[in-house]
Amino acid sequence: MVASSPKHLVLRRLVIVILIVGVWALAAGRGLRHARLEDILPPEAARRLKAIWPTPDPTDSSIPSCIMPSSPDSWLLETAAVMGQFYELFIKMRYLPSDSIAYPPHNSPPIDSRLAHALGLSKPAIEFLQLLPYVTGEVAWGGGGEQEFLLGGAFADFRDEDVLEQSRDPLYGSPDESDWADGNGPYMRPWYVAVNQLGNHGTVMVLDLKSRQLWMEDQEGGGTSDPGLQHVKDYRQVSKNRNAFENVPSRRVDVVLKDLMRRFVELEWLPGGYYPGNGDYTADTYKSLYLAHGWPDNFNGTAFDIARQAFEEAKSARYIAEEPFRQVSALRGWLKGSKERIARLEAMKGPEKEKHEEDLPVRMGLQSIEEEIEQIKTNDERLAGELMRAEEVVKNLDPAIGNARKDLKEKYPTEYWDPFGLTDEELGFV
Repeated sequence: MVASSPKHLVLRRLVIVILIVGVWALAAGRGLRHARLEDILPPEAARRLKAIWPTPDPTDSSIPSCIMPSSPDSWLLETAAVMGQFYELFIKMRYLPSDSIAYPPHNSPPIDSRLAHALGLSKPAIEFLQLLPYVTGEVAWGGGGEQEFLLGGAFADFRDEDVLEQSRDPLYGSPDESDWADGNGPYMRPWYVAVNQLGNHGTVMVLDLKSRQLWMEDQEGGGTSDPGLQHVKDYRQVSKNRNAFENVPSRRVDVVLKDLMRRFVELEWLPGGYYPGNGDYTADTYKSLYLAHGWPDNFNGTAFDIARQAFEEAKSARYIAEEPFRQVSALRGWLKGSKERIARLEAMKGPEKEKHEEDLPVRMGLQSIEEEIEQIKTNDERLAGELMRAEEVVKNLDPAIGNARKDLKEKYPTEYWDPFGLTDEELGFV
């Protein structure tokens, strides 16, 4: 895609501004209540967000907000506007490129209203999809290969027909019964709208357009992942349909979005699935980099980008330099497992021997316990030779590598979690 020139961007934004002014003037003439940033966030958080990304006040006819395709309820327009502010916050945090938000009207491509209708969405639901802004750029980091929005859930662009279709089964529940009250029945009512995608078994947010409640359901863990409802029971049997969102607690959409945005503005959460203060080295470092570069009031995004990239390169170099330690850990772990396996086999040389040996040909093509033990010992001799060579490599490493590893492990033990449960003393690293 050819990059837009500054002149082109200015003209494009001017056209959008003119359209927005007209729509907001129409809304004002009909007495609709407008969304201001102060209505969405607490005063201090609103002040901070305005400082880092000035947001148009829709009550000022000279500075409009996002446009709508028809005349929806004012709260739907407000919700769509806040989603745009949410994405703009990610741009300011350098998680998204500056040109990565597609605002309405959506013409290329548009929302496929015929498909949406065929999928069972109500007219207000389709209009809401037309109102929403969509993320089009690639995230700068994290996400495990997904376009992570938050809590493992991904951004969704419902102009994509496949994404739109999947949004009618956002939890991949694959209902196979027809009645809403059936145990595995459908669960997306015509007035329910998914706000994001599942991502990597993460959180799906679904908005009830009638009640204005927003569910945040954890697909993998079950129950709610709404941070404001962690004191509430995750699951309650309201419907016999196990897929039904009514079984999960929820909050009003304006309250939820206000809370979520505040967590990012205050660096309680970071884009890309990082949560500082929980023993995550990268998350804590990213937070430090944000603060070191003036977040939120005097944020220098360019300097932050340079510092973050330098950190990632240093982290990658450290990982490569520490490969000999991981090799020793793996070999010692395998040998430990072999020793435990032999002990279990030796214990079977009593009454259980005959029963065990009947099962051996099926499992391993072996004829006896003794043969299995002999095979393990032969393999262990090879592993022991590899371990000696790996330990020699560790001994000859630059001491600075080992010292840096030791210091970081003391601060962030999970950074060096051993899959075999071996301590550094058992691994010979002390």
